[in-house]
Amino acid sequence: MQEDLRHQFFGLPQDSIRAITPGLLLFLYSYTAVSFGGSNIEPIAWEDKKCRGESRFPAQVILILNYN
Repeated sequence: MQEDLRHQFFGLPQDSIRAITPGLLLFLYSYTAVSFGGSNIEPIAWEDKKCRGESRFPAQVILILNYN
């Protein structure tokens, strides 16, 4: 699982997109999904150097940090 905390979202391989729902605990329970999984929410995040403008991790979800 790749992460980008500057934008507060995770990126995963495309086949993971259907498993992401709001409230899902992610990455050792440190984060909670606040959106459904989407495709290319931020298309240039983890940009594929061979295919400019496409993400290597197109299944993405917005998240929040759990402060417990």
